[in-house]
Amino acid sequence: MAIFGSAVGVGVWYRKHQIEIGHRAFLAKDYTTAYAALSPFDGWRSPQAETDLGDLYVNGNGVNKDYSKAFQLFQEAAYVGYARGEANLGLLYTRGDGVPANQADAIHWFQLAADQGLPSAEWEIGLFYDTGNGVQQDYVQANIWYKKAADQGYADAETNLGGNYMGGHGVHQDYTKAFALLQKAADQGVSNAQYGLGTMYENGWGVPQDSAQAVSLFKEAAAQGNDNAEEEIGYMYYAGQGVPQDYVKASRYFKQAADQGNAEAEYNLGVDYLNAQGVTEDDPKAAALFMKSAEQNYASAEDALGQLYDNGKGVERSTVLSYMYFNLAVAQGNDGSKAERDQVAQNMTLGQIADAQAMSSEWTPGRPLPTTASYEDLAPDYILASSSDHSVYQNSRIWFSREFTISGKKYYAVFMVTKGGDYHAAAASISVVTFDMSQDLRQSLSGIYRQSTQANFAQLGSYGDVEPLKKPHASYTALDRLDAPEFDLGNRKYATLVHDSYEGMGEAEQGYEVFVFEPSQYGVGSWLNAGSIATGDDTTANCDGDQPSSLLKNSWRPGL
Repeated sequence: MAIFGSAVGVGVWYRKHQIEIGHRAFLAKDYTTAYAALSPFDGWRSPQAETDLGDLYVNGNGVNKDYSKAFQLFQEAAYVGYARGEANLGLLYTRGDGVPANQADAIHWFQLAADQGLPSAEWEIGLFYDTGNGVQQDYVQANIWYKKAADQGYADAETNLGGNYMGGHGVHQDYTKAFALLQKAADQGVSNAQYGLGTMYENGWGVPQDSAQAVSLFKEAAAQGNDNAEEEIGYMYYAGQGVPQDYVKASRYFKQAADQGNAEAEYNLGVDYLNAQGVTEDDPKAAALFMKSAEQNYASAEDALGQLYDNGKGVERSTVLSYMYFNLAVAQGNDGSKAERDQVAQNMTLGQIADAQAMSSEWTPGRPLPTTASYEDLAPDYILASSSDHSVYQNSRIWFSREFTISGKKYYAVFMVTKGGDYHAAAASISVVTFDMSQDLRQSLSGIYRQSTQANFAQLGSYGDVEPLKKPHASYTALDRLDAPEFDLGNRKYATLVHDSYEGMGEAEQGYEVFVFEPSQYGVGSWLNAGSIATGDDTTANCDGDQPSSLLKNSWRPGL
């Protein structure tokens, strides 16, 4: 029995000895030795060995990466109350590695480890409260947990607590305490702490303003790939602050940060491409960078996209998208975007404005942003862009665009009121566009109906008072016209676009007619045919007087 007892004791000693060898190798980052020493004890219920092995599997150090295996090992260690195992299990739940992401489970396991005084878990709990991720945001609670970890010398907690003292989040702003905490963390090589110290020197917060020292600290952080520091160095080269002005270096640093998804850097690099500063001018590339930044709800990028879509610079012109992006920027508190949005709205239909507002209200940060509007919303933009006489359209207000189908093909009718003297409406017209996407062409059929589709009005109300509201003032003579929407032109005059079919010289024609309601001095008034939009093989010259003989097509590409 004594011999057997000695053998058991030797076995226990050997197991502990090997696990300790593996742990020391793990701490020394000798992962091959660590795995060789620890792997024989997988399943031996040693929480330290299970946690070290799980860490190797998570990071693929000395073994192929395997999140599922890591989860199993951390779980075994956590179930016996081993703090590192609990914290690492919390990390997997946070990231969704090897298990569906679950913030509640992550907080549960981090809290168990933090209650045992594990500084990394205390810091994680602080992060949850700081960001409001999975719990109600509470800076005071965040700082309590940060301090617990910082008091143990945990550098990331020192960094975050220092940042909150610098910003006055959950504590009274105190630059002295902020500097001391950030310096401790920076001395341990934490890039965010180096960046924070650089910010203090750049702005003279609690220390003498020193741009050169700020650049030095930013470069230390940037050398570790800190995107905020890369963006800040880019700005300092751009502005010539603490370094000679150098747009090429500025763009280079902006790109390094933008490649990591830094929204401000994406915007700044987009500005460089737009203005040919340090890079070759490239409007589409600028638009793409603004889009990435805007998807993170960066207001300056949203405003920039509003301008690009308004001018068709680097993107296909769209007043709907322009309005939408300006609206997003306004929601972020960018006051200058409001005037830009309202200016764009002056040449939009109420339907376009409603669609733009819906698009902006339905979007949430992180989701892809719209890059095109509906054809019905695009039609008015193409009418304006395709005109050879831009002065006419600069004095026009577009009221509505409607989709309709003739012989299986979609058309878009655009109704406009042209401003006359003293802001009175001088004329109303219907134009039509169709889009042939198979050839990537936009075809404008505007201005082709001679005067038959122009209705002139001696309108008493002002140009700005013309509103396209449906008014059931008069019925049509045909049943198929009863459901046609009517649009108020002011002074009791209304326009509508209705389906029509008729016979001309034995040839059947299908199309649409434009009707205008004219008030009568002695009665209710009547609807007059102001012109027709027809399709079919009309080769005769004996059609009705208001019937055009053909639809003239002027092919054009966006931007021409």
